[in-house]
Amino acid sequence: MTSNPYQCKDCGDEFRRVNALIQHQNNSSWCPGAIDRHNGRRQQRQQLNQNPINPSEYVCQQVYNPPVLPSEIEFQSDEPKSSLQEAPHTREKRKWSSSLAAAACRSSKRRRSVRSPVPVPEPPPPIAARDVDDVNFDPELTDFAGEMERLHLGQPFPPNLLIECNSTCPPLENSSLAVHAPLPLPNASNRKDYPRTTTTTIMGCKLNSEIGKVYNFPMEEQQRQFSNQFLPADKVLAKIHFECYQAGSPLYLPDRIIGILQEANWTYAGFHLGSPYITKRESLLKRIEKTVGASPPTVLDVNLESGLRTRIHRFDFQARLQDHLMSNVFADYGNLSIRTPQDKDVSPFINTMDGALEEPPTIPDFVSGEWYKKALEMYKLDLDSGDYLLHPLVAYMDKTGIDRIEKNGLEPFAVTSANLSQGSREIAENWILLGYVPSLKWLKHQHSPTTTTNKRSLALRDYHHCLSLLLEPLKTLQTHRPQMLFRRGAFCGSFRIIPPLASMIGDNLSNDMLAQRVADQSETSPRMSRRCLCPAVEADKPLHKCIPLIAQFVDKLSQGSLGPSYGRQYYSFVAQASQFQNVIPESPNFEGWRKYVDSHAAKKDRTLLVRTKQRRMLICDLILHKVLGCHSLLNAFNGIDFGPTENGILEATSTDPMHTIEEGLIPMILEVLFGPMTESSLTKIDCYVQSLFGINKNRSRERENYPRVTFRQGYTKLTNLSSSERLGQFFLLSIILQTEVGQGLLKERFDPKFDAERRRRQARSMSKNIISGASTTHPTTPPPVVTETTLEYADSPDSDSDDDGDGEEHDINTEEDSGNYPDEPETSETLEWVQIKEYLDFVGLTYVHKDLDPLLPSHHQRILRRVLKERIKPVWKEHAEPHKNGRLPDIDYTPTLIDCNLHNMKDNCKPWHPSADRVNKLWKPSVANNPRNIPGSQRSIALTMPEFTYLVESILTFHSFLKNPPHLGAQNNSEASRICELYSFSLSMMLRVLVHGVNRGEGTKGWKIRKFVELSHFLEDLIRFGSSDGFNSSTGERNLKIWAKLPSLTAQNRSAIIHCKQICDRVYEASLLGHVSSFFQSPNKKILECQASCLGDWIPSSSEKFTLCTKTGMFTKLLGSKTQAVATPPLSAAAVDWFMKKFENRPRLIPIYTEAKIFDEVCRAHDNYRQGGAWNDYVHAQVRESPSLAGSSEDIGSPCRLGAIWFDKEASDKEASGSSPCGLEPSLGTMRCLLQVGSQRDPTCTARDNHSLLFSHWKMEQEVVSMGSSCFHQAVFQSFPLDIIDHRIYCVDLGAHLQGNAFTRKGNLTSPTSFDIIWTAIDDWPGLFLESPSFLKVMSQTSPDYGRGRARRESAM
Repeated sequence: MTSNPYQCKDCGDEFRRVNALIQHQNNSSWCPGAIDRHNGRRQQRQQLNQNPINPSEYVCQQVYNPPVLPSEIEFQSDEPKSSLQEAPHTREKRKWSSSLAAAACRSSKRRRSVRSPVPVPEPPPPIAARDVDDVNFDPELTDFAGEMERLHLGQPFPPNLLIECNSTCPPLENSSLAVHAPLPLPNASNRKDYPRTTTTTIMGCKLNSEIGKVYNFPMEEQQRQFSNQFLPADKVLAKIHFECYQAGSPLYLPDRIIGILQEANWTYAGFHLGSPYITKRESLLKRIEKTVGASPPTVLDVNLESGLRTRIHRFDFQARLQDHLMSNVFADYGNLSIRTPQDKDVSPFINTMDGALEEPPTIPDFVSGEWYKKALEMYKLDLDSGDYLLHPLVAYMDKTGIDRIEKNGLEPFAVTSANLSQGSREIAENWILLGYVPSLKWLKHQHSPTTTTNKRSLALRDYHHCLSLLLEPLKTLQTHRPQMLFRRGAFCGSFRIIPPLASMIGDNLSNDMLAQRVADQSETSPRMSRRCLCPAVEADKPLHKCIPLIAQFVDKLSQGSLGPSYGRQYYSFVAQASQFQNVIPESPNFEGWRKYVDSHAAKKDRTLLVRTKQRRMLICDLILHKVLGCHSLLNAFNGIDFGPTENGILEATSTDPMHTIEEGLIPMILEVLFGPMTESSLTKIDCYVQSLFGINKNRSRERENYPRVTFRQGYTKLTNLSSSERLGQFFLLSIILQTEVGQGLLKERFDPKFDAERRRRQARSMSKNIISGASTTHPTTPPPVVTETTLEYADSPDSDSDDDGDGEEHDINTEEDSGNYPDEPETSETLEWVQIKEYLDFVGLTYVHKDLDPLLPSHHQRILRRVLKERIKPVWKEHAEPHKNGRLPDIDYTPTLIDCNLHNMKDNCKPWHPSADRVNKLWKPSVANNPRNIPGSQRSIALTMPEFTYLVESILTFHSFLKNPPHLGAQNNSEASRICELYSFSLSMMLRVLVHGVNRGEGTKGWKIRKFVELSHFLEDLIRFGSSDGFNSSTGERNLKIWAKLPSLTAQNRSAIIHCKQICDRVYEASLLGHVSSFFQSPNKKILECQASCLGDWIPSSSEKFTLCTKTGMFTKLLGSKTQAVATPPLSAAAVDWFMKKFENRPRLIPIYTEAKIFDEVCRAHDNYRQGGAWNDYVHAQVRESPSLAGSSEDIGSPCRLGAIWFDKEASDKEASGSSPCGLEPSLGTMRCLLQVGSQRDPTCTARDNHSLLFSHWKMEQEVVSMGSSCFHQAVFQSFPLDIIDHRIYCVDLGAHLQGNAFTRKGNLTSPTSFDIIWTAIDDWPGLFLESPSFLKVMSQTSPDYGRGRARRESAM
């Protein structure tokens, strides 16, 4: 019989398992040790009940930690023992780690019923006052009785400490903050119709402020006061949860991490795991929510017009906007478009464009645009009072898929401050999310049994109704203009906000839905753009005369098409659903219409009146759809303040450069160019591009400022590419067209016989298949059945495609009988235009022929009269005869008026629009697109290679002009007018070459597409808002990951409503965690101070230092105080050879550096940077008397390539330029560089003579080296002081594909072109776009084989 290995030291009992021993010591009623511990715990409870202690004493004395077991547990042998302690030779000792013992202790604790007291360790350091004195506990926010007792092995928390937590920050008026008096403005009114002092609650901190006063409230003080509202434990926990959320981890992962930290008894910055504040996620979120005072998203149950129901989750917009206005982004003027005031006595909240601010920026932004200037004039009366502050907003809305196959989608609506810089808008935290428009895909299979209006626009009406509920907080904010706190740098001010909506950003599909445009891309479409009345038949004209569509007519006709009974039957249908509210209010005109009908005694008259009302609704709907191309609905943006924007949402939806150019124009041209080419030709192009821009080719730090030139799938692959990759493909195409090899690869594509030969090959292939019995055609499939439901919902708002729809499509909204209108007998009789106008007067549509018809283009006037003649029957006028002496009352859905002072849209042609004669005279096509005038025989590319080069480069410069335009806002400025005239002329020429020279082929609409028309609207947006970066949707596209994709990872996908609800919950929780975690600061974070080296600012910290021995040619790498021999030299063989020859007679050690900082730009010279190949940047240097520039007495700027960076200790005073980078005497040495200097092929040659608008061709200095039978070209270096370099530039080495390395290549003795480069500067591209027409004239006069010919230089204009 063997003894048990475990024994109690108090009573001597033996146990088989360590868990039984631990349970015995904790629960045994007769064990002396257990009795003592039990009695001590009972006495402790009695003392607490009799003498309650304050929270600080309790927290400091009772720190709950898991029981600590000995680090070693001794296992006893099975030998029988005679005493409690065995002899050493009879015991077998085995060691358990403390973690394994702790695990055993935890498993035993789950099975015991009575808790043992925990040994109280030494009291921890004093905790902050917020942790002890000011903190009480709410039983709803903690779970001490359950979770804390289980995790911390302690007693339930004392009930006397469970009090409500309501501590607040000291009010602003009691703090020692100096009042900053604003400037006395003229005509300031002392309004007293609202309270002068108000209390604003931000992040749980109450701040008292007086309207119109500015307080010295630095951001550090605000952060300190706000930070004191949160417990240190809450900051740390929020930081952990928020970091895990951003990583897309499951929700249980942070709790599991915290459990691991508790087991390890991890402490950090006063955050001890024994603290009772360490709770689960739900408890933490409740505490934060109560401290911040935030409210969860509001749930709105909505009845749709289709008879179905959905839910909308809406965030607290005003509270989120207040947090945004006081956030860190406004503490730095570098994040704002507003410039820093020059005078410190001037208020930073000035509402003028006077000289109190700095000069306008080089690139115009939102504040320097015309919209902001007009807004200051529009709200001048309120702004002069000193109580208001103009703060415009920019909104973004777009639908995105949230899974890999994009089965489900979300459509978030977010706004941000318009005065933020583009870099600040890239951060998702600087946007305010209002909510999500629910998915309405299931409406496609539903019918509305309730509405009597046209069902054609039913889905879009439901969409706009849901969107209007999301916009209600914005409308309320614009109406009431509440008092809010604003931050500018170190100051904050209290003003009433004026928040107009400046612009609506989104892709073309999203903006078309907001502007209620009919999704019709066919040739009969009356309107291809949401902003103007451009029909499809005129969409591909280079000279586009923009005649805008007036929003007042759209709204008036929409109200008439809905009628006074809109929503009446709908209300009776959904009245049974008491839990849902009626969302379509009754028309104010319904009661008057009902009384008017009841006033007629005869039943026949009442029936005719009802029919007349329905006919009037039909006329309004037909005019909207067939003439104006609009849906009949109540636009969600009705009632939104757009500031000085005259045409409402139709004008506020700016043109998106990303979807119009990068995702529109560029891929279409590339498809025409590469699509018909053979696979072998495309493979050769891919290989050539790879040889130029491979892993170790043409590396440069300046390349990040240009479009990307590396592609994973290959250069000619046109699918699965981002917008930046497509732009990079176009940029790379312009480079290929500058090389002889690239011209040779593309020469076949520009052969006039290319398309004819391609058709012959296809015909022969088809004939062979027919002879062999193989059918070349696809099996005949029956045409799709177009049902009524398909016609109603084919243009559903849930379509996530932004394509212009080149394929065959049905006119989805042309069915005239899609509404519930009375049937009319067919008749061939029609009314004259005079009779039609009389009938329109009777039904209250006088404005149609009096105001609308004269303002329409001639094309739309013909459509209007044809539609009215076809629809209005003579019998309609006969039914109106008994009432010809009177008129119908106002039977629109809501009473609306038409402004009589509408401007004449036909005279909207700007003075800078070019004439057709000037455009046609400058360029005459060299290649006919259809020389035989045979249908189907058009050439796909009817341009010579020089003309196609112009087209590619002009589109690149046009895109750059949109990003970096000059100031165009001053209409009375002659320079701005001249630039606008040049811009319009250059754009018209580019579009004319595009339409003539690039044929998209059969089965497409050519260039009669929406994106082509939108190109003509960029100029107006540039004048109003400045650079296109301010209204580019690429920023919102990147933030969709934070708003939709990331929260959807932890949301259940059971149904659309549940999925959207959980996503809103995740976003709300992430905002709470993000707020608190932003105050997290690590006390152990060390701030490393940079110590200036002896080389001053020349050498960055990332540079490697080597020494070169000119006697042996060996390199040694310096690693602090140590040295290391290197096998791979950091310099090229040509550079090493230069050093060996230079110091042949005086050997020495030369310090070599791989990087140098020149005007904050790091320039690198390394032959094998990070084992990835040579990296030698190109720089612009003022060279002196280069051999290629002999006879020149002045320094001439030239592109040079860095060969080496070194420190010359023997430099003369003259070469040192009188200064040393390290502050030493010039005689002690200077920084120098080896440069391979470049020279132009012809010094008198311009970029146009080089057949390029962007690039200039240069030839780098080289020499021919013969090695046996082989001939090599080697770079020739010159030594210059480092301060001769101006800046870093971007050049492309056209010989990178040759055999050799960066500075030594195998070449031809007769044609030394191994080191030819092309140089471009992206800062010059916007100005080059204005010069592109003159370049086109030169290219049109160039021989097609321009690689060997010379262009005739003539005057361009």
